[in-house]
Amino acid sequence: MLDGATPGDTIKHISQISSNRGLQRGLSKGDGEKWDLILLSGGGNDLIDEAGSIIIDPEERGSLKMDTPADYCHQSHLKALIERITRGYRRIVELRDDPDAPSSGVPIVCHTYDYPTPNNSPARFLGTGLLGPWLYRVFLNERIPKEDWIDLADYMFEYLAQGILSLEGQLPNFHVVDTRNTIVRAKPGKRDESGDWLNEIHPNSKGYAKLARRIGIKVLNLIGD
Repeated sequence: MLDGATPGDTIKHISQISSNRGLQRGLSKGDGEKWDLILLSGGGNDLIDEAGSIIIDPEERGSLKMDTPADYCHQSHLKALIERITRGYRRIVELRDDPDAPSSGVPIVCHTYDYPTPNNSPARFLGTGLLGPWLYRVFLNERIPKEDWIDLADYMFEYLAQGILSLEGQLPNFHVVDTRNTIVRAKPGKRDESGDWLNEIHPNSKGYAKLARRIGIKVLNLIGD
């Protein structure tokens, strides 16, 4: 299995993953190997970082009634984001399948994301202190009514999931594990660990174990045990 992650890789964008020198070297004709499988995780952080641009400014919304979560979003921005994310995955497939590349055609596995609850629950990392919260801060700044927070977050992550899932039928030996509704949602208003979440956007050890089991089944089916 090819693993290009390093400690602290908490805010990697798919463009950073697809241009990662370690990944390129690991898949290259000269320095790479024939890996059993390539496991990827990307897209969630892209969405989180772009949330403020996706949501329509309060002044632009004016007094219009927001009937659905989609009404809060610049659809063109959301669509462009998903296109960038899927383009990153396509680039990785191209690297894998370069002529004479040792891992040409090996399985690539990625995943969707479960639904975070926008909470004032930052992440705590040794050496970097507090990071976040993310969605909570954006929704507060964009003056989204609190009763719409969960539906809006779910809408954006559902849009992302559908974009990633669409690649499974388009790219060769590319597999998407649908991890939506795998872990227990955090309760609204919680500042610390809740459900299967350690903070606003990261699962706790129990949550990660559930996700690992679900992804692991797919991996073992592809490479055998």
